[in-house]
Amino acid sequence: FGIENVSNHVKQLYARGQLDAYIGIVHAIEPREDRDLTKRDSLNMPWKSVYYELNGRHDKCLRESGYKAFPTLCPRWAVAGGDIYGNGPGMEALGDIKQLMQEQLRKSQGIDYMTNPPLQVPTSLKNRDVDRLPGGITFRDAAGNGDKIESMFDVRLDLNHLLADIQDVRGRVRGSFYADMFLMLQNDSQDARKTATEVAELHEEKMLMLGPVLERLHNELLTPLIDLTFARMMATGLVPKPPPELHDQQLNIELVSMLAQAQRAISTNGVDRFVNNLGTIAVMQKNAGMTDTVMDKFDADYWADTYSDMLGADPELVIANDKVAFIRKGRAQAMQQAQAAAAAESAAKTAQMAGNTPTQNGGSTALDDTTNLFSQGLGRPSPQPQGA
Repeated sequence: FGIENVSNHVKQLYARGQLDAYIGIVHAIEPREDRDLTKRDSLNMPWKSVYYELNGRHDKCLRESGYKAFPTLCPRWAVAGGDIYGNGPGMEALGDIKQLMQEQLRKSQGIDYMTNPPLQVPTSLKNRDVDRLPGGITFRDAAGNGDKIESMFDVRLDLNHLLADIQDVRGRVRGSFYADMFLMLQNDSQDARKTATEVAELHEEKMLMLGPVLERLHNELLTPLIDLTFARMMATGLVPKPPPELHDQQLNIELVSMLAQAQRAISTNGVDRFVNNLGTIAVMQKNAGMTDTVMDKFDADYWADTYSDMLGADPELVIANDKVAFIRKGRAQAMQQAQAAAAAESAAKTAQMAGNTPTQNGGSTALDDTTNLFSQGLGRPSPQPQGA
């Protein structure tokens, strides 16, 4: 910050060579309300950045600058009511974590008492080498009944109750961090052979519990992070200029993480039920001799695009609409050609049958009579004698 900007206390510490002294510094970022919109320097940017000493002069700061956009990421796991600051699983499980640490300490102390208990040693062994390892040998004179090494008190602790409570506290900690939800199928003690509907319901329940958290992390962490990264890449020239089609267009960010894909895949359950019921109604109408008018409400192209997006499938697997239109146009032309060929074949068979069908006019055929009729003029009335 410069020696000229610090307080007198810091200058004195620097002069005495106390370069490792702790000095509290505050970095405040807030909206700048009194800025000149005609200027583009750091002191007139939308966000103000101020560094100042915590115990220094209140009318003097170490440095003042600014940001074009809010530069920090402040995601919150959960928010209670109108609170500004959020809370998370660590805050909920803090009491259980402290209890678990204390119980683990007591368990270790109990094991130490049983495996390495305090001893009472006769005074004759003071300042003597005593080998307490397994198989060790210690030389001493003949001793009486009171000259042996033994435990100070009988240590026989029952740790089962403590271990049971430790397991209970561990379960509460895992529940606070949603570990049981992420391993819902693995930790299920019931029959592991579940139907697809049951598995879908379990995933839907998981996403229902984590949905608000994921949405908040998307809005407060991932989306701002991508916006900041993209803005800095644009400022440094890492991204080429956008084409004219993207001018004044809002870019939507689509997250492709495993949890984001799982959250979108939950929507497929409702789509599957809708399509299955629609097909059932269509089959019922067909069996009843009715026209399956219900299928007129189903947009197959939009279903294919939306369903693949919900499942996070590779976009290359779905053919673009313009290519689909070209394929359908070729199929329609092929069908028209096939119909025209069938009609020509039918006309040829009719002419062949007419040529082989005899009539009563002197052994001629139906084809001969038809040809003579057209050659004489179809529909021309024959002349009538006068007075008729």
